[in-house]
Order: sequence, then C-alpha cells, then structure tokens
Amino acid sequence: MTIIWCVVPILLLFFGKAWSSSKIREYYSRSQRALQATVAREMDEQQPSWITDVSRRAEFTAGLCELSLKKGVPDWFLESIAGNEEGMHFLTRHAALMESFGAPFRDQIQAAAELVDGAWQRSQSRGY
Repeated sequence: MTIIWCVVPILLLFFGKAWSSSKIREYYSRSQRALQATVAREMDEQQPSWITDVSRRAEFTAGLCELSLKKGVPDWFLESIAGNEEGMHFLTRHAALMESFGAPFRDQIQAAAELVDGAWQRSQSRGY
C-alpha cells in the first residue's frame, strides 16, 4: 500500500508535465505559423470571430494590456500600439490567424502580448 502512495504521485507528476509540455509546444507552433502568415501578409483582411462583439474586444484589449504590463512593457509604449488603429489591426489579424489554427481566445491574447513585448525588446536594443 505504501508503494502505491509513492508511485501514484510520481506518475501523476510525470503525466501532468507531459500534458503541460504538449500544450506549450502546441501554443508556440500555432503562434509561429500565425506570425509567419502575418509577416507574409497572408489573409490581410482576416478578422477574428469575436471582432464584432464589443465585450470580447474589450476583454482582448484588457488582457493584452495586463499581460504586456506584467512583461515590463511601459504603458506609454503599449498605448502607442494599442491606441493606434494600425497597431491594433496588426494584433487582431495575428489573433485571427491564431484562431484559424485552432488557438483559444486566451492564447490569442497571450500571442498578441508577446508581439508587443517583442516590439518593446527590439526598441530597447536599438536604443529607443
């Protein structure tokens, strides 16, 4: 009986870690495919299914801001992208491509926040 209490938690930990790693690989695979399509300007006018839902758009923007600020992006930089029509179009198009690859809404927000963070990191390395 004692062996069961030792083995079961180890197996649960192993399977939990494998499942988590699988989800992370899946997320990054979708994100990279969407980013390649975004940069290649494929499906330029594609919009996510939630774009006409005002509450979902607000949730997207709020989540984007929250995650970006947690990543250390200054609010003025975030505002320059999120407050700009072209910047938000780029982020929502990326979210639409993520959605077309099967990404859930939370992953779309996270991918957009990573794009903003990447832009901030590149601007810092260039001395802005």
